[in-house]
Amino acid sequence: MLKTSHNTLIIGAAVGSGISALAAEDGGADFLLAINAARFRNMGSPSIACMLPTHDANAMGVEFAVDEILPRTRLPVLIGINCWEPGQDHESLARRIASLGFAGAVNFPSAMHFSQEMRQILDAGGIGPKQEVFTLKQAQDFGLRTLYYCGTRGQAQFAATAGLRNILFNYGWNVGGALGHAPRISLEESAIVARDIGRMVKLINPKIRFYLEGGPILTSDDLGYVASNAQLDGYVGGSTLDRLPFESSVANRIAGYKSAKTVQRRFEAEDEKLLIWAKKQGFRGQSPALLEYLRRFRMLIQSGRLFAAALNRGSDEAPIVAALRSATRKAMLLVDPGHVDTPMQATRQLFGATNNGVTTFGALVRPEVGLVVLRNPHLLSAPVQRRLATALTIGAIPHPATRSLQQLSARLVLLMPNGLENTGTLEPALRALVKGWSIGFPALRERAEDIGAVIEDALGKVDIAKDTVPQISASADQVFRGHSWPGNEQEVLQIVGAMVQNYSGKNIEQADARTLIAHLQLKTEATTTSLERQAIADALRRNGFHKGNTAYALGMSRKTLYNKLRKFGLH
Repeated sequence: MLKTSHNTLIIGAAVGSGISALAAEDGGADFLLAINAARFRNMGSPSIACMLPTHDANAMGVEFAVDEILPRTRLPVLIGINCWEPGQDHESLARRIASLGFAGAVNFPSAMHFSQEMRQILDAGGIGPKQEVFTLKQAQDFGLRTLYYCGTRGQAQFAATAGLRNILFNYGWNVGGALGHAPRISLEESAIVARDIGRMVKLINPKIRFYLEGGPILTSDDLGYVASNAQLDGYVGGSTLDRLPFESSVANRIAGYKSAKTVQRRFEAEDEKLLIWAKKQGFRGQSPALLEYLRRFRMLIQSGRLFAAALNRGSDEAPIVAALRSATRKAMLLVDPGHVDTPMQATRQLFGATNNGVTTFGALVRPEVGLVVLRNPHLLSAPVQRRLATALTIGAIPHPATRSLQQLSARLVLLMPNGLENTGTLEPALRALVKGWSIGFPALRERAEDIGAVIEDALGKVDIAKDTVPQISASADQVFRGHSWPGNEQEVLQIVGAMVQNYSGKNIEQADARTLIAHLQLKTEATTTSLERQAIADALRRNGFHKGNTAYALGMSRKTLYNKLRKFGLH
């Protein structure tokens, strides 16, 4: 069809509008295809709509190609023709194609898109793949360039034996984008198929030019992989050239416009100071929900009194702990009954103890400690919670040995990693002390404007070369903003891990973002059961296999625990 060097592939572009033709020529395409599928794509319909009996394929192709394609390009243009019209005069058809200014023809729409059984029925009626080969052979003999679309090894072999000089193997409709199909063949499988068919047609006639289109080939890297494994002369891009880039570029541009107000938003002087402080602690974002939280959180820190700070499951508690630590000039001690061997250890950390004549003092009265952060206070036993409430009320605890009162010198803050609702499981006396003095960190879904900053921050902490960090497009950012993020920052880390592994050095577009989220949801569903089983097993071990204590530690009833033990085979 065209001459090319051994190191360069011939590139054809199936376009459906004048602007696509201009862009294809500017990009260096070698020839164009004006086919009805391309027109349907430009109309907002999937390519497969070209197989429906809604338009006269020949008339539709000629109309837009003559009006929009031919006047705007110097490239050879092949017109898609319906080869099945009964009683069609092939010589007259060839003359008309040439007189209109087309360089040649391609069999499109094509029977290759039908099932094997249907193709056999059509062939028996004289309007199937064999008729397409016969029609193109007549046009080729007339002096026109032709390109034969085929979808099976047998079709390619029949066309090569019949003498067609340009054969295009199509893997099926393209994957990807808003209108793309689900993948039916992997890139690795497509390379094996191309190698097999390419060798076969070259054995029949070494001068045949062999092309590929469709399926899993979306990027230049994909094409390069296949071309390195097969005898390939060229590639024809349909959706990959005039639908996917258009979807991506328009989506990115509009998404960028939508975020313009957020980017240009100016804050009051006090909010600017607050955001500077928050960034030092590790908070990321500037959404209204985050700003409101920061104002209240900083006020509670400055109040100097007891309060409860809660997070949603999966939220990053490091910034909250850092902010608390920065508020004290003395040491900060973290006490967590959920991460010690027995609840008694947490009690000793808080109140001290005397063992074998040796007295250790509780964190609340140690002079070097300025702040005690009690994580998961609801996991303390009811008597210990009441004891703590009494100490906070009178401002003192008994000496571990002499039982004389010691004044509290350290401030206490309750940290609840799995939701503010856990304050409801506290003993009434302790719950009353934090009533009105509790704050919950907003979930990611409540501060969608911050998603990009949170992802960017997580990517920045990955130890990889700067030029390999995946770049998130505006349209992908819109997809991430629309996700509910039930796992909060923990879910972001999982997404970032998948980005680094699969999109290193690439742009993440709208379709990629949807794929990342879909794969994460499938993985989460598959691992939820095993994670819950492991959590229950760990809790049993921590509580000496005492089922009552285990149920209390997990925040569930004994009946629920027994049901789960049976379900997971932990009896």
